[in-house]
Amino acid sequence: MFTFNFEDYKKPKYSEIGEFHEGLACVRDRETSLCGYIDKTGQEVIPCLYLDAGDFSDNLAPVETASGYGYIDREGIMAIYPSFKTARAFTNGLAVVQLVDGYWGYIDKNGTNVLEQIPREGLPFQENKALFSLDEEESYCYDGKSTRSIKGQWITPFSEGVAVLKRHGLYCIVDSDLKVVHREDASVMKEIGPCKDGLIRLVSNAGRVAYLNLNFEPQIPFMYKNGRDFREGKAFIQLSNDVIGFVDIEGRATAFMKNIQYTEIGDYHDGRALVKSSKGCGYLNTDSKECIPCKFNAASSFSEHLAGVFDGENFSYIDAAGAVSIALPYTYYSELTFNGKKHILKAESEAGLYRCKERTLKKIRETIIRELDRGIAATLDEEAKKLN
Repeated sequence: MFTFNFEDYKKPKYSEIGEFHEGLACVRDRETSLCGYIDKTGQEVIPCLYLDAGDFSDNLAPVETASGYGYIDREGIMAIYPSFKTARAFTNGLAVVQLVDGYWGYIDKNGTNVLEQIPREGLPFQENKALFSLDEEESYCYDGKSTRSIKGQWITPFSEGVAVLKRHGLYCIVDSDLKVVHREDASVMKEIGPCKDGLIRLVSNAGRVAYLNLNFEPQIPFMYKNGRDFREGKAFIQLSNDVIGFVDIEGRATAFMKNIQYTEIGDYHDGRALVKSSKGCGYLNTDSKECIPCKFNAASSFSEHLAGVFDGENFSYIDAAGAVSIALPYTYYSELTFNGKKHILKAESEAGLYRCKERTLKKIRETIIRELDRGIAATLDEEAKKLN
């Protein structure tokens, strides 16, 4: 007697989803592990063909192929031939790349080398300045036209008119003319961050965090055990091992008990901060109130007013109110067992899987009719009606 059975199930089409940048988000196909891009309707507008892929910036995105890294445009056309060992995002018309010989350089949007043969990776081209160091003593600044040398090693790119370099045991803050406007002793100071929202983060060797304003005066004193750069007017801070939260530009803090309420807190993006608790992932509003409950298995920060979330079954994108804005597709499967052998049927929709099963049953019937008498085939027809 011939026996058969269908076991239906479904899986998310994608195993990873990225943030939206310039209206497109990178996704990774679950079955092939290749990357492509979707738009804000959830439509896969650039097929999953790439080994790896980055975010769009300046209308180009870095992608990895078998030949190396290159750049595609918004139509999915290879705009810069894949010949690089590593490729970073474009900023203001230039991108940092690593050549096959291991040296680094900068290219323009035509793929032309603007700067090359740099032994270390350079910083992004921000505020019309590319900063790169040859070693700990010799650095350069390229402004799109000419290159100037400066003693020391770059620590941060230009942000809000200033950058940080380390020179002879000092952290030096320099302005757009490469003039040193402030110094901190590196034997006392462990780190200086970039300027964000008009404040510069300082980390002492004792592990305390403070913030300077652009007059290089203490805006927020050394009172925190940990802290990040400001973003959208707030910075993550840690008061103690058990207390974490945010501080605003005026120094007013909102704190939470770690391991009681939130185990992790992210930076603000589009007015929402990603948080994690024992219940899952959710979001805070600008008043530090939980506006989207901690109910997701995984989640990303907001970008272009959307955040990617995983609810345990599927990926989707939610809006600032927590409502699903983009529901991403499943792949539908049916495991067919026929005479002890298993076959996998696959479709992009439930209706497509139903049609696939119908076609499969038809082939099974035709096979049996060829090999056996019609009595057994008729019995199979009855079973098929029950399944469908």
